[in-house]
Amino acid sequence: MPDGANHVAFSYSKDGKDRFTTVYPNLNLLAKTNKGADGWDWFLSDGDKRVEEVNVDGIRAVKLTKGTTTANTGWNLIQYDGLQRNLIQPSTKYTLSFDVKPSVDVTFDATLARADKDKALTDTATMNKAPANQWTKVSAVLTSKETLPDDSTQVVYLSGMPTANGNSLTIKNVKLEQGSTATPYMPSASEVTAEDYPSYIGTYTDNNSNEQSTDPARYSWKKIK
Repeated sequence: MPDGANHVAFSYSKDGKDRFTTVYPNLNLLAKTNKGADGWDWFLSDGDKRVEEVNVDGIRAVKLTKGTTTANTGWNLIQYDGLQRNLIQPSTKYTLSFDVKPSVDVTFDATLARADKDKALTDTATMNKAPANQWTKVSAVLTSKETLPDDSTQVVYLSGMPTANGNSLTIKNVKLEQGSTATPYMPSASEVTAEDYPSYIGTYTDNNSNEQSTDPARYSWKKIK
């Protein structure tokens, strides 16, 4: 880009501060997200657990808690079954992302596969670390298989959560999208409304084509019509 670079950003408020983003959000390839516990489960080789809806700033998040009655001594996996399998194409990159607040440090491995980890649609990728007791947006880029299995029961499959009694995590804004960049949360195509899209566009011009400001005050904002 030559000198006199034009920079563009998007927001949900006229001052640019509400969900500021320099990339326009893609639609979600997962259905029925942010519906509390719907679609979520935590499978354990043994031990008890609880899966429940919690309200986080008006969002219907899910909280998964390892119970205190019986210890888990083997495998465990967290799954979300809202995958729209018909939208997955072969040899394509997809980004999985979500906001998580765990009670302990956790680094997830993610894939799209059946609950028994058979008939995988993608490879397995490691997400960035989520530190304990704070919100972190985690993401990973998954690459779909060259030949997709004809089975259609795959889920979002997460492993790596420590299972000591009492451990818990809260998840919101889970999203799968085509490409290698995590864009802001959006519902699926069948669920999205006009209010879900950014309502303001911001622009500014400078002579630095290699760097774009993340300060909303740098931009001139106007309503998207």
